[in-house]
Parts: sequence; C-alpha cells; structure tokens
Amino acid sequence: MPDNLTAAVKGAAPAKEVAYPDKSAFFGDDLAYLEAENAALREDLAETQKFGVAQTGQLAKSNRDKTDGFRIIADCEKRDRAAIDGAKPRFRFF
Repeated sequence: MPDNLTAAVKGAAPAKEVAYPDKSAFFGDDLAYLEAENAALREDLAETQKFGVAQTGQLAKSNRDKTDGFRIIADCEKRDRAAIDGAKPRFRFF
C-alpha cells in the first residue's frame, strides 16, 4: 500500500511537479506575478486530475478482475449443479 495518496500505483504515472513562480525572484508587476501563479496552479490541478484519472483506471482494472473471478466461480457452480442433477444413481435399492 502506498505511503501517501499521491504515490503512483503500478501502471499509473505520478503527478508531474509544477514549478510555482518565486515572488522574490519574479521580475514584473504584481498582476503579472499573480497571472503566472494562477497559470502554475491551473497546471498543477490539471496534473493532479490526470493522476486521479489514471489511479481510477487502475481501480477499474482491479475491480474487473474480481468481477471476472466471481463470474467464473458462478459458472463452475452452475455446471456442477447441472452435472449433479443429471447424474443417474448407480444402484437401485427398490
């Protein structure tokens, strides 16, 4: 089990690190800084959403495997029930 919620599972790429602008090293006015920060935030949210979709896809695969297993067991039980119901007894006591 992953240590945290953002750890990648097998088959899903981890979320990409997004670089936020540094206020002390940013050249420009406050509005340009806020626009750059907003753009970085949108990119970060998009990466997190892509990561979540990939994780959900892995969960769907896992659940499909479980569903297939249950269906196989049910088919085998149905086949065995039909074989038992159709079997003729070897000995007749009466």
